[in-house]
Amino acid sequence: MHFAAAFFLALLRGLSAEDPYLEALFPREAIHLDHNRPKLLTEEVNSFEVQKVLLGKPSLTAPPAFLSKDQLEIVSDLPELTRADAKTESDKEEDPWLQTELGGAKLKWPSTATKASVPETYQNALKGYLETRLSGHTKSYAIASIQTKGSRPAVADQSLLVLLRDHPDVPYSWVKRTTRRIGTFTQPGGIEYQVADGPVVWVFSVNTQENRVMVDLVDAQGTDETLAQKLKEAKEEARARLEQRGIKPSLGSIHAYWPELKKVLKEKFGLIWYSPAELNPTRNYD
Repeated sequence: MHFAAAFFLALLRGLSAEDPYLEALFPREAIHLDHNRPKLLTEEVNSFEVQKVLLGKPSLTAPPAFLSKDQLEIVSDLPELTRADAKTESDKEEDPWLQTELGGAKLKWPSTATKASVPETYQNALKGYLETRLSGHTKSYAIASIQTKGSRPAVADQSLLVLLRDHPDVPYSWVKRTTRRIGTFTQPGGIEYQVADGPVVWVFSVNTQENRVMVDLVDAQGTDETLAQKLKEAKEEARARLEQRGIKPSLGSIHAYWPELKKVLKEKFGLIWYSPAELNPTRNYD
């Protein structure tokens, strides 16, 4: 039903049903990276450092009573990312009220009493923080996003105004104008901005005439000039390996090329590379 609705809206706008603009209709799937694994997120949401940020009280010296006892837990929807010994009584109960869906993961509350004691404002802030982390952002970015939300400097550039209007959670100081095209999806006449955050770069293509923004995630190593030669060599070798197996560039061959490139970069240079498909799981590539 969701896809049918998206397709219908796409037809009305003259877009493909796989057009990136339609991603705004549905939540982005979690992107599982080393810095946002369930164990790390569990540690973060139970840390006083993050709790102070979510409460909006940086000078707090001790956690409030509703946060001082029970531990929250983040579990992934992917079995391989969830420890085999992580089963708890709440797992067995499977009470929907004690599980907050996050799109690829769940926030699990230890008991009904615990969740009922936590103010809704804190629950919403916690969910927003976790959704930001699960989208691929680092802890530093997620904290900066909360701390700077609602405070914007005067901006004269129209394209930047459009970006910040559509993405109010983006910390202004993290936004940089790109010096060259780095996104895999761009708009005709679009102006590109980037937010570099850990192993991922968020690319914002801004169309000021239509006042809309398209977001694309790319591996940060592709923007590192010091790695350009290694990436070039890896791409050439990946193509050569595929040709030896009789696979030539054609529609759909990208699904063989990207895994091969990932393998070459790891074997030859020790680099962990994320393909566009891994970083943009809601899109289809050919």
